[in-house]
Amino acid sequence: MGRNNKESPAYLGIDTSIKGLKMGLFGEEGSLLASYIDYQNPASYSLSLALEVLLKAYNLKLEDIKSYMVIKGPGSFTGLKVGISFVKGLTLATNRPIISINTLKALALSAISSTSIGEGNIISLIPALRGVHFFAYFCLRKGLLEEISYGLGKPEVKESAFIATIEKFEGHRSLDSKHLIFSNGPHLESWGREAVILFKKGMVEDPILLEPWYGRDIEIQKLVKP
Repeated sequence: MGRNNKESPAYLGIDTSIKGLKMGLFGEEGSLLASYIDYQNPASYSLSLALEVLLKAYNLKLEDIKSYMVIKGPGSFTGLKVGISFVKGLTLATNRPIISINTLKALALSAISSTSIGEGNIISLIPALRGVHFFAYFCLRKGLLEEISYGLGKPEVKESAFIATIEKFEGHRSLDSKHLIFSNGPHLESWGREAVILFKKGMVEDPILLEPWYGRDIEIQKLVKP
């Protein structure tokens, strides 16, 4: 577990979308203060333990957390179900708001924080099955990430775009510097900071209605473009 004592924690972020568990405490400005990562065990095994460890490290109670933040998918069917159920239980028990971010956007945010992209197009990819991917197109301009579109299938990939994925994408032939692989899923600090921004804008979820987003066609068709 990593820890930084310079700032007081205010938010709790959880990701069970890709592999195991990533949980972190974030400060008022979205900086990652402490994290608990377990790639070896199922999320159901380590969620309660991770929460206990992080809260104890700062002598916190659940009521001290301003908001809970979670990756809602697509990703592991079981992992998403367990993680989101856990977060919904916390927010209902403490009457705190919840913020969700989809995994594809979280991968794009990880790409931005991992390189000096500056400006450009980013395509996030998560393998579904038999060469089919969940994918999303983003545009980074003047430090702002714009969501363009989402889909399920075989994406069209331009050589000028950065690729953010969890495994090698054979359809991309550009330089390795443009092919960013996050085999353990999105970086906690990248999407956590974005979630804090959304919280401050009042973009919270209804915990009763929040469900895992599995990226199915019917879900993608309902997705509203910004």
